[in-house]
Amino acid sequence: MSDSTGNWPKLFEKVVKVASVVIAVAAVGVLVTKVAAVATGALVGVAAGKAIFKAALFVGAALSGINGGAANESKGNSFANGYAGGFVGGTIQSYMSKNKGGTTYGGGIGVTVGTVVTDVLNNVDPDSANSSVSQIAKNAAISGGKAVIISSLTELVGSGVGGVNYTTGEIEGAVADGCGGLMPSLTLGFGEGIKAFFGWADDAVIYVWE
Repeated sequence: MSDSTGNWPKLFEKVVKVASVVIAVAAVGVLVTKVAAVATGALVGVAAGKAIFKAALFVGAALSGINGGAANESKGNSFANGYAGGFVGGTIQSYMSKNKGGTTYGGGIGVTVGTVVTDVLNNVDPDSANSSVSQIAKNAAISGGKAVIISSLTELVGSGVGGVNYTTGEIEGAVADGCGGLMPSLTLGFGEGIKAFFGWADDAVIYVWE
């Protein structure tokens, strides 16, 4: 159980990178499958809304994980550690986006928690930089603050596009009125896909800002 050549960490990083792409592709595939099920009438009402939402959440988390991994690696740290933090943060934001204002505060909370996860993992990783408790708290606060700003802009553009009440299954918001008549054929699946994309995009902006 020894690693005299020191190659395992590098191999692990490569495995995680490949896995992250596979997971993202799988997530998109699941979303497409659920959208097709809704389109054919195999899924309706509450079941349709929940299925699409869960699939879109998976997409948002997977893409945010890749964002986090790339950002952490750009600082000379582990892609895997950043992926874990990004995935957690993306999951939180995607889940909270179903609530009014959830994209904004979900983005702030998600990025804050994701930053803590990444920094803590970096601390236990001998090949990544260490941060003190106070520095981790500072990093989390700054990143979370930026996320609130960026996510609030995303909220203006993408919030409610999915337009579904996950308790009753009632179609609401932009989907219900065809985005004010501008997109009469707007579907629930496409709307949730847009929200997942916006969640990924604002995470990317946050990491570039840093």
